[in-house]
Amino acid sequence: VAMRERALGDRRVSHLFAYHTDRLARAVEPMEAAAHEVELLRAGVTIRSSDRQSGPRQRGGNYTLQNIELLLNHGQSSEFLNTLAQRIIDAQVRLARQGFRTGGRPPYGFERVLVDSAGNEVQALQDGMVIRHAGCHVRLRVADPEKIRVWGSILHWYAVEGVGAKRIANRLNKLGVPSPDAGRTRTDNGVAHRVSGKWSARSILSLIRNRAIAGLASYGVIAEGAHRRLGDGAPRLLDDEDLGPGDKLRVIRNPPDRVIVVDARHAPQVDREVFDECQRIADARGASQRGSPRARDLGKYPLGTRVYDLTCGCGHPMYGRTSGDRRLYVCGRYMKTSGDQCHHNAVDAEATLSFTLLALKQQAISAGGRAAVEARLRELAAAADVSAPSPVEQELTSARRRLEEAKREQTIIGRNLARAESDEELRLVRAELRSHGTQVVELERQVQQLEASAGKTFDLDGDVAAALSMYDELDVAAIGSGARERLPELFRRINLRLWLNFAASTKGQRAVRVLTGGVLTTGTAEPPLKPYGADAIDCDETADGLGSALGQLTRDDQHRHTNHIGGALPPTEGNEMPSAEFQDPAEGRSFTKVSRGDRI
Repeated sequence: VAMRERALGDRRVSHLFAYHTDRLARAVEPMEAAAHEVELLRAGVTIRSSDRQSGPRQRGGNYTLQNIELLLNHGQSSEFLNTLAQRIIDAQVRLARQGFRTGGRPPYGFERVLVDSAGNEVQALQDGMVIRHAGCHVRLRVADPEKIRVWGSILHWYAVEGVGAKRIANRLNKLGVPSPDAGRTRTDNGVAHRVSGKWSARSILSLIRNRAIAGLASYGVIAEGAHRRLGDGAPRLLDDEDLGPGDKLRVIRNPPDRVIVVDARHAPQVDREVFDECQRIADARGASQRGSPRARDLGKYPLGTRVYDLTCGCGHPMYGRTSGDRRLYVCGRYMKTSGDQCHHNAVDAEATLSFTLLALKQQAISAGGRAAVEARLRELAAAADVSAPSPVEQELTSARRRLEEAKREQTIIGRNLARAESDEELRLVRAELRSHGTQVVELERQVQQLEASAGKTFDLDGDVAAALSMYDELDVAAIGSGARERLPELFRRINLRLWLNFAASTKGQRAVRVLTGGVLTTGTAEPPLKPYGADAIDCDETADGLGSALGQLTRDDQHRHTNHIGGALPPTEGNEMPSAEFQDPAEGRSFTKVSRGDRI
């Protein structure tokens, strides 16, 4: 898609080279791939591959025979995909029935091991290590008996003592037992952060459901293929159940009778009756939710992933959840650790949305309204130094420099590969070479995108109109005209984030958590805390171009993109805007009347 967009948008592109037709496009429908190629030919692009060549086309010409040839070529490519998908599923089913692994990280306390055709262990495999030897495949073996003992205790507590998953998580956290993903990193909403290392109900249930502890291997629990999926006895075609709105592929759970369950060729680490009892209990407790669709409603929590808990440097996003008929945003760190870390900090979702819209509307009005915003945008454009390199051109220069450096390092690593003296050195250098190869490909993609953007002419009226469209949407949303589903995109474009501070309090004899203040930031304003706080790894975020115009009207007026809520946090230096405290009287709901102690 990116290649086609660049070829169509950059008039300097005259030729497109592909090794083979199936490398040019592998669409599910041959007609779709042929239409994409015709679009390129009409744009004046010559397409060359090892098996054919297509020249530019003129409007009004008769290309019937060429179109038929295109359709046949892409039809062969589409059939290749279907055949390949079927072969892969057949091969994985064959391996699964023999108890071999077909992919994925090893379960808690286990490791992957390469075995030969006689079942003899060849070597242990580290995470991410892939070794191909004729007649060799991968199985599991116990790597950490202490973790296996913890896993067995979880099953015993669940099946014999009747302890729920959340209480088991709390028990392990109090004992100081690290969770399975402790020490790893993950990326949520573009922010890399460390995994907390705390157990949650979900991590407990994942172990309860995993058959490896009982000496079993399973294949086909979920289906996610794009061309063929596991069927009853043979790979099947996709049907309506596999597709969502707009024919978007869905990941679905296969029925139990379709899942392949066999002996994993390692000794069971828990009594089979205990494991089966755990499955019976889990099935009974989850019966009411099984099969319920998890539809994504963008208007339900418009501020999703944009509200953060600022208390004591937490920095974790607050997740949307429903309590009765009430929507809340609750501290994600508290939820993920089953209450072991942070506090039950929660805020009413509708009151928070009402406050946010009123705050944004007030900032826009205080700037002089739509006319003043347009005038300021045109003033900034007129004052811009057109002779100076644009931000896009500066970024392009930097990206080209990084690409050249990465290619030089890749060449050096390639030389070191030839000098490797042992299998271990060879493995390490190959892994480093693959890593740098991925980096080079990503940098090349960035350079291509920046080159296409740098070649675009400046359209003052169009860019100003695009920025003002946000003002219009904000006004429509602020008066409650049913535009909630458009709000997430608006908040993304102005890079809005809400940072809330909470403190302990009492209501009668009951302990509660109350909202004491916070900060609302937009545009490129520096946040008061990195997302995910101490768990953050690299949290730099940027707003996109004129999309953040409401937050960049002027550098002199910092208050136009930073609001302080309440009195817990003092204004930053240079911000003389009074604290913005809003409460919609029509809302009839308090920000802080949400806590019920320290339990969810």
